[in-house]
Amino acid sequence: MPRHHTAMMSGIPAPYNAFRNPLPRTRATVERDEVVYDSICASCHGPNGAGDGEAGKGLNPPPGNLIWLAQMPMVQWDPFMYWTIAEGGA
Repeated sequence: MPRHHTAMMSGIPAPYNAFRNPLPRTRATVERDEVVYDSICASCHGPNGAGDGEAGKGLNPPPGNLIWLAQMPMVQWDPFMYWTIAEGGA
């Protein structure tokens, strides 16, 4: 995944590296986000984020495998997601 490689080797681009999720890190937030993921994202990214969802099987490029986020330092997760959502692509 080129974006993941770039982030791991060079960091997040400057416009995004200070972005933080404004939602509180609480159980309620996680539970609400789980509902959103299950209803919107899981169809392509799969139930565990492996990029193996049924709706994503015909997409080119295929849905990203989100499991590798565990390899990225936690402090980069929010900026990485803002960057990926804002610019899309591989």
